[in-house]
Amino acid sequence: HTLTFTDDEYGFQLGVTYASQSYGDRDMQFAVCDCSATKTGKIETTAEDATTIYSRAGNISIYGGTISGKDKTIWTANNKNAGNVSIYDGAIITSGYSDAITVYDTDGVDRKLTIIGGETGEIYTEVPMEMSGGTVNGEVTAYSDVTMTSGTINGQLTIYKNTGSNTGRNSVRISGSAKIDSPDGKAIYSNDSTSVDLEISGGIITAQKNYALDIRTISSKIYLSGSPVISGYGADVRIQTPSAWNDAVLVFHAMNDENSVYEGDGFSISPISTNVGDKRYIAQGVTDSGMAEKLSLAGLTDYYLTYDETNGAIQMNERTYTVTLQGGTGYTLTPAQGSTSPVKKGGSYSFTVTVDSANKYYETNKFAVKANGTILTPNADGVYTISNIASNQTVTVEGGALDKTVPTAEIQLGENKWTTFLNKITFGLFFKDTQTVTIDAVDNESGVAKTEYFVSDTSY
Repeated sequence: HTLTFTDDEYGFQLGVTYASQSYGDRDMQFAVCDCSATKTGKIETTAEDATTIYSRAGNISIYGGTISGKDKTIWTANNKNAGNVSIYDGAIITSGYSDAITVYDTDGVDRKLTIIGGETGEIYTEVPMEMSGGTVNGEVTAYSDVTMTSGTINGQLTIYKNTGSNTGRNSVRISGSAKIDSPDGKAIYSNDSTSVDLEISGGIITAQKNYALDIRTISSKIYLSGSPVISGYGADVRIQTPSAWNDAVLVFHAMNDENSVYEGDGFSISPISTNVGDKRYIAQGVTDSGMAEKLSLAGLTDYYLTYDETNGAIQMNERTYTVTLQGGTGYTLTPAQGSTSPVKKGGSYSFTVTVDSANKYYETNKFAVKANGTILTPNADGVYTISNIASNQTVTVEGGALDKTVPTAEIQLGENKWTTFLNKITFGLFFKDTQTVTIDAVDNESGVAKTEYFVSDTSY
C-alpha cells in the first residue's frame, strides 16, 4: 500500500503543543514496518514544506518500507517528550532541500539516533548517533558524538561543537567494518571551533576529491590503532601542527590503551599551518622509526619529517642547506655580517674573499670565485652573494698564485741602459742641459706595486 499525505505541514504528528503545554508520552512508540510480500509499501507527503513524520513525543522505529518527503522526512523536535529514533530497515528519503532525518537535542534529556540497517538520505543530528549497519546516502552533520562499527556513509561526516546538554569535546569512534566514502567533500571534517577525540581502529575512510580527515583544531586528537584504511585526494590527513610534541594531533595508539599499535598502511599529511622557522610536531605515541616512516608530507618540499626518539614523536622540520667556504692557500673566505649556515630554502648567503698579498699571493687573469661551479661576481664593495639557495653550496676559489719571480726594470739615460738592480747608479757624465731619465719596471705575475727612485748630486 501507499499512504499519501497532502497536508501542508505534516503527515504523522506525534504529540502536540497547545497553549505552551506539551501533550504526549515519552514512552509512546511509533513503528513502521512493511509487511507486503513485494516490500513495496510507502508513506509519502506531497506538499513542498511538509514533514512526513514529526515527533514531539515518543520513540520512532522504522522496520521497513519507503518513507519519503518533499521537506524533512523524519523530524524529532526540541521537546522533552521526544524520544529516540531507530532505523532497522527500509528507506528514508527526501526529494527536498532538507535532511531525510533531523533530530534535535533537548537540555537534560537523553536521546539518540540509531541506524542498524536500511537506507537513508542526509542526516542532521544534535544527539549521539550510533551506526552498526545500513547506508546513509549523503552528508551527516553531527553536533554530538558519533559511533560507527559497521554500515556506510556515502558522503561527508561533519562534526560541530556539542550543543545543549551535550557540551564538551565530541567523541567520534570508527571501528570494525564501518565505511565512509565521500565522493565530493572530505570524509570526516571538524571546524576550527570544535575539539574532537577521533578514535579510528578499523574501517575504511576515503575521500575521492578531498582530504579523508580534516581536523581543524590543535586541541583535537586522532587516535589510530589496528588496521584502518585512510585515503584522500591530494593528502590523506589535514591537521594542525603544534610546537610541543605532547600536543601533536595524531596519536599512534588507542585513546585508553597505550599498548595498542597502529598497523595500517602509510598515509600523507597536509599541515594546516607550518609556522615557518619553528619545529612542528605531527604525531606522538610513536614507538619506533618504522612507524615514523608510515607518514609523509604532501606537497611540502621545503619540509621533512624526523623521528624524535626521546619523546616518541614525529617532527616536521623546515628544510635547510649548508654553505661550505672551502679553504685554500693564499686566500681567506669570510662570511658577511648576518650570513650563517645552514640557510633556509630560497635564502641567500654573502661573503668576502681576501687574497694574502702580504705573502706574495695575487689574482691571475683566471681568478674566479665559484659556488657549485658557477662563477660569482662581487658587488662594488667586493662582497659575493649566493641567492635563492635550493641545495647545499660549496664555495671555491681558482686562479690565485704565489709570486716567486723578481720584477725586471730598466733605467735609461740617452744611449746608456742599466738593467741590473744596484744600490746606486753613478752616471759619471756631465751635461749642461736637463736630461731625461726613463725608468721602466715590469712584473708579469703580481704586477708592480710601485717604483721608487732617489736623485742626488752627492755620491753616497
